[in-house]
Amino acid sequence: MARLCGWLFYVMMAVVHLSFASFAHQREKRQSRPTVDCSRQKFKTHDSNCCPNSGNNIFLDTHLTACNPRRDRNLVKWANNYMLNSLQSFRKNNIVDISDPRITNKICGAADFLNCVYESNGLLLSNGSINLAATIDHFSSLQNDDFWKATLISGGTNFESLVEKYLPMEVKYITCPGIKSGVQPRNVSAVAFLWTQIVNGAFITQCPESSTANRCKVATDIFIVCIKHVERYLLGRQDSKELKTVFDAFNSKAEK
Repeated sequence: MARLCGWLFYVMMAVVHLSFASFAHQREKRQSRPTVDCSRQKFKTHDSNCCPNSGNNIFLDTHLTACNPRRDRNLVKWANNYMLNSLQSFRKNNIVDISDPRITNKICGAADFLNCVYESNGLLLSNGSINLAATIDHFSSLQNDDFWKATLISGGTNFESLVEKYLPMEVKYITCPGIKSGVQPRNVSAVAFLWTQIVNGAFITQCPESSTANRCKVATDIFIVCIKHVERYLLGRQDSKELKTVFDAFNSKAEK
């Protein structure tokens, strides 16, 4: 009987220990969850309420129609709005998981569209990469403010360095399914897609005369939280602290 009581005591102690361990694990798991669901945010690239001089779209409707015969509004959003956050997974700590076919398909659709837009407007080189000088000239010509023109020029220099030195190949070139059933997968350049998104993101954080309204500050703070996770997607396992990327420059100004 004494042995049985002793055995029960140790069993009870083990149960209590496991219960506390489970509780601590669940608490740690809850604490590690992100507080913001980036995919549900609607960041407004040209928000005149928060930025009186919010800049102009980088593409006009006439630049997009040839590559969008079905007039898909979602494709147009990728051209003139910051949309990368829609690829982030709240359940996976707001990462951009390019191993998820649903995410890859969204990138492929947007990348195909924007590659077409760049090509049809003479912004692609013969090797398929973007003509950065021509692209900056194109974007700048649509701005009516010297500040935004200068921002695009300086951002272009940083972006070129980011692409050449730091972007992992699996980010620069996305493996996409064949356009038709039974067709082999293909590698699609995502460089024009990324450059377009980075520029649209700049309009959110770079405003020279930002509103001090609480709504605007909160929106910018949330944007910075979300974009930090996008940086990890762009840079892979590299230490972003050692890199002076386009995003680093934008974020450092926004955080001042």
